[in-house]
Amino acid sequence: MNQTLLILIAFVIAGCSSSVKTMFEEKEETYEIAENLEINQSIAEKFKTQEPVKTTPSKKKKKVAKKRKPKKIKKEMIPKEFRAKLLALDEKSKPIWDLHKPIFKTEEEIVIKIYFFGLTVGHLKMSIEPMVKIGERPAYHFQARMKSAKYYSYFYALDNTIDSYLDFKTLKPLKYSGIQRESKQSIDELQFFDMEKRKTFAWYKRIKKDKNKEFKREAYTPEFFMDLYSTFYFTRGLPMVKGNQYTIPVVSRAKIYMFHMEVMGEEKVKVNRRSYLGYKIKASSISDDGKKKGEVFFWYSSEPSRKLLKFTAKVKIGTIKGELVDYKRGPELSSLNVVHERL
Repeated sequence: MNQTLLILIAFVIAGCSSSVKTMFEEKEETYEIAENLEINQSIAEKFKTQEPVKTTPSKKKKKVAKKRKPKKIKKEMIPKEFRAKLLALDEKSKPIWDLHKPIFKTEEEIVIKIYFFGLTVGHLKMSIEPMVKIGERPAYHFQARMKSAKYYSYFYALDNTIDSYLDFKTLKPLKYSGIQRESKQSIDELQFFDMEKRKTFAWYKRIKKDKNKEFKREAYTPEFFMDLYSTFYFTRGLPMVKGNQYTIPVVSRAKIYMFHMEVMGEEKVKVNRRSYLGYKIKASSISDDGKKKGEVFFWYSSEPSRKLLKFTAKVKIGTIKGELVDYKRGPELSSLNVVHERL
């Protein structure tokens, strides 16, 4: 499934070149998405986004993480018909999660210029917003936004935003929301991830001229997984050793997909008139029959930030390319620098 190849491809549009500053000046449409999707109030309240958690830059050395005994998985909370498959996924995924080291900087911003047929077709801003609480849980807040240029809005207007929230302590998804406002369609989607119940709840609503679609689903989840957008941040924290391969579950719209990546090695990359040494990654999705499809190449900087430098992806009618044009590194966290649990 193409959407498991990260949000970069999902945000590709046809548009015209414009400055990054003017593109992201106007704020996206804001409202309580749960109300628009008519979600049960008690469920919405449990996963309500609270005010940002205050953090301040810190020069103190990080404390050495103490080893924690892994918690036993409660098998009884998963119905027997799903248990074998999910526990098998957990067994394969846990070694990958043990290798992961978070590279999250609040207020980080990555701006990517997107090309199609050699023309600039838009910009994508990927940012780590101030920390929030989802219910009572402190959480990382990842956001991605693509907005069409004003000039192109006469032909096709677009303003898409995705928000992903990861539990600060366990690094597990808590909430995911997507808002797509385009000339030909309007889409709202929302997902909650209840780790106590090992379940995900998803709502989806698309309004299109001829074909409207709406559904709500719930399903059991693995112990270790990412949502569609947090996958990008998770993979940045894995060891980039040539030949290493990682396959991780991605839960989207109450379905499980497999995201596969292989580290091809280091090579020099030139973007925005500057040269970098970057890690080349080959990524693809894995279908139920085990076949890899939708190949995409990413280049992450070999610097500690592991920022995205560029990507390329072949589509039916050409190749989509993206290159870094702006990067802002955020401050270290301090008051919330707790030990991340390895469950």
